[in-house]
Amino acid sequence: MYSFGRDFDEGLKMDGIFREYIERKNSADFMDRASEALSGNGIEIQKKVFDAVSIKLAPFVQAAVNGIEGAGFLDIENVCNKQLIEAAASDACDAAFAFYGQFEEYADMIRSFCARRFLIECICRQMIITEFLYRINCL
Repeated sequence: MYSFGRDFDEGLKMDGIFREYIERKNSADFMDRASEALSGNGIEIQKKVFDAVSIKLAPFVQAAVNGIEGAGFLDIENVCNKQLIEAAASDACDAAFAFYGQFEEYADMIRSFCARRFLIECICRQMIITEFLYRINCL
């Protein structure tokens, strides 16, 4: 399985890899939406959490699908491989939490989202499947 750690073992500093992405995509109201999402319960919370984190997970989802593609598993049979998708989602979540957790402005949000890890991994799995299908021209 692809390891996000390999990206950072080559002497690259995590600090600068996605910094431009964060600054470009970070809307002014992101933290407000995240705080609001974390204060609710039920089905509505799932939509709010998805809205708040889907943009932040995007580079990690793409990296996960890049890893699947690099390993030669990007085909229609593997899109239904539950074990492969779950492992990729878990890796992507771990990498996202580790990356964003190192920045002070995201520390509180990451602690709150870690408490909802199951939900975040479900969102990540669906994003990976969507990206997977897009790349094999099924969407």
